Amino acid sequence: MVYVLYGDSEYKKKKFIDNLVKEKNLDVKKICPDSENKLEELKNCLSTSFLFSEALLLVLVDFDDWKKDEKEQAQQLLKGAERDVVLLTDKKPTKLPKDWQILELSLPEEWKSDEWKEYIHQISKEQDYPLSKDLVEIFFEYVGADEYGIISEIEKLKLANVKKVEEAKEIIYRRTHSKLDELAFAITELRKNDALAILEDIVEHFEGPYITASLFSHINDLLFLRTHVVPKQRYDWGDFKKYSTNYGMPLPKVMRFLGGKFKNQEYTPVNHIVLYSPEYLSDMVIKIYKLDRAFKIGEDPRILLREFVLRWGEKDGI
Repeated sequence: MVYVLYGDSEYKKKKFIDNLVKEKNLDVKKICPDSENKLEELKNCLSTSFLFSEALLLVLVDFDDWKKDEKEQAQQLLKGAERDVVLLTDKKPTKLPKDWQILELSLPEEWKSDEWKEYIHQISKEQDYPLSKDLVEIFFEYVGADEYGIISEIEKLKLANVKKVEEAKEIIYRRTHSKLDELAFAITELRKNDALAILEDIVEHFEGPYITASLFSHINDLLFLRTHVVPKQRYDWGDFKKYSTNYGMPLPKVMRFLGGKFKNQEYTPVNHIVLYSPEYLSDMVIKIYKLDRAFKIGEDPRILLREFVLRWGEKDGI
């Protein structure tokens, strides 16, 4: 049987393979896009003489990344295969034999918080460490829509045998927006009072160069989008997803820069693309570089950063 597993959930794909291996007592043989002589290797594993030698599950990894002619030859070799084979892909393949079993193993859409919370609870049960409703809420707040992060943090809680919310808060690594992220967005969303309040807290915990590094990353990402995204008054979910995928930038960050928001998020969306010119953002990158140099020679971050926040957006391109 040939199984085609498509979608973006690596955890669900691994679980399917593990269950198949356990059920049929198989060993696993993986063939990757960069494997040398992959087609010859596949042909050998499917040959009659090889069939009697091992109970084997063939896994063709990242089949999307195989060359077009390699995919076509592999599909020809797999027709009528007597061995179990799994094809792993991100996108649903087309024109496949009707007797192949095709399964979609995808994650919830990132903006569907309720589905992600249910998924967190499901994973915790499968890891033999079911989380309470309160702990699921903390997980989503701290980890967000991050499948790998969820599994990693559940394993951490399981090892520490943590069941209480307050203890979990001390152990779970916060992967969602930090105070530094919120400072940067408060500045670029023109929420100066909020930015100043966050800044008062941040300067007590972070050195000046650390703060400027975060601001530089934020504004540089915004400048990149400003020079690559076609400006318009309103963007939709398809735009957010496309730009996030094309430019390798986290979806929540792209959404916020483009004036979108997830359900239950409290901030007021601001479309940064129509608000700022590339020239203005380039000037701000230079100013942050100068701030960084000033901090490294002993200038007071509290004073200079406060001035930076107050003067943000006063002229040239906004």
